[in-house]
Amino acid sequence: MALAADTLRTLLKANLHNDQTYSDPGDLNTFLTLGQRQIVHDAPWVLGTKEGTLSVVASTRSYELAADFYQMRSMFYATNGIHLEPIMVNEFVELVERLPTIPSGAPRGYCVTGYDVTNAGWMVSFDYIPDASYTYKYWYYWMPADISGTATPPVSAIGFDELLLWAATMLARERNDPDGAVSASAFYERHLAEYKKFQVQGPDYAAVSRADFGVRAGGSTLKLPSTYPV
Repeated sequence: MALAADTLRTLLKANLHNDQTYSDPGDLNTFLTLGQRQIVHDAPWVLGTKEGTLSVVASTRSYELAADFYQMRSMFYATNGIHLEPIMVNEFVELVERLPTIPSGAPRGYCVTGYDVTNAGWMVSFDYIPDASYTYKYWYYWMPADISGTATPPVSAIGFDELLLWAATMLARERNDPDGAVSASAFYERHLAEYKKFQVQGPDYAAVSRADFGVRAGGSTLKLPSTYPV
C-alpha cells in the first residue's frame, strides 16, 4: 500500500533521529517536497507525460504553459498532427527575435522562452505571428504538487516510497549531519537506479522494435532522412 504524506513524515522524523530542530509538519513537508523535486530532476520521464492544449489566437505569439509544466516533450498542430519544430533559446533569439519584422502565418516552430514570475508559469513563444486561431497539443514532463496534509505523493503512489523518504532524509541531513547525508545519499542512489529502470508499459514495450513491427504489419515503416542516398 502506498504511503501517505503523514506516514512519510513519521518515517522521516525517525530517520532524522527525532531531531526537534525540524518542525512537524512544516520542515518535514518541505524536505519531502524538495526530495520529490530532486527525483523529478534526476528522472523526469518515470512519472510519464501529460497532455496540454494551447488555444492560439491571431496576433499573439506568447502563451503560458500548464501550471505543473516541467519539460517539453513534443508539440503538434492538433488539426492535422503536424509536429512543430523545437527551437532552442539562443537560436530563437538569433533567427526570430532579431528580425526587424516577424512574419505572420501558421507557426512552424516554438521555443519555451522562460519562466514568468508574474504568472508563476513557463512561457512558450512561436516563430510566426499567428494569422488565425489554431489549437496546439503538447506533451510534457510534469512536476507534482508540494507535499502536505495526508495526500499520497505520486512517487509513493507508484511504489517508490523509500526513494522519496531517502531523498528527503539526504537533503535534511545536509544541514547538520554531513556523515548521515552521505549515508542517506547512498540509499537514495540505490533506489533511484531502480526507479530509473521502471517502465510502466512493461516487457511488451521492448518486445518489438518499430522497424520489426512495420515488417510484420506488412512493410517497414522506417523513414530515412531525405539526404540518405537511394
